[in-house]
Amino acid sequence: MDRLVEFVMKILGNSTTESKMCLLFLGDMESTFLLDLLERRQPVILLLETKYFHKEVYDYMSFIKDKSYLEIQNIKCELSCEGLDSGKFLLKCIDEVVIPYMKKSRYDTLITTIKCKETKRKYKDITIISPLLDIPEPELWRYIEGKELPYCKIYDLGYTSIFNFEDKKSSNNDEEVLNRLKSLGYI
Repeated sequence: MDRLVEFVMKILGNSTTESKMCLLFLGDMESTFLLDLLERRQPVILLLETKYFHKEVYDYMSFIKDKSYLEIQNIKCELSCEGLDSGKFLLKCIDEVVIPYMKKSRYDTLITTIKCKETKRKYKDITIISPLLDIPEPELWRYIEGKELPYCKIYDLGYTSIFNFEDKKSSNNDEEVLNRLKSLGYI
């Protein structure tokens, strides 16, 4: 776990200490991990609101708003997801909603949980950092469970996506649950 934290903090680097840093919070487990890791640096939390999240994601976002002492700003994204998978939809939201919002608010660094190479895009005056690009999900879950962090309950329902337009339930849910219980030492 320490190696994971050290690795991610190295990716974030020292440049984020003087910047006007934002964390794009989606309610996913990656957001939970980064929020815990970055809390001491006090980033502005940008809560992306879209009609395509499962109800449990909004419940978790409300919980975060109530418990956090960090500055939280809601960003409403009313773009259509038609013909897009979740990764492409999020990139569209970043391009058309988040980046313009950040420029208007004079923020210069966006920490995002999106795990695709396309987040290495260049924007004038805005740096995007995706520190979890090559981190396997089981490592993030070990961190979350090891620190007993609250997380979005959508995963407990067997979904693999926070988006309702994908409605992916894990095909091997029983095996995942069994493996998770084993990793926690219950079996």
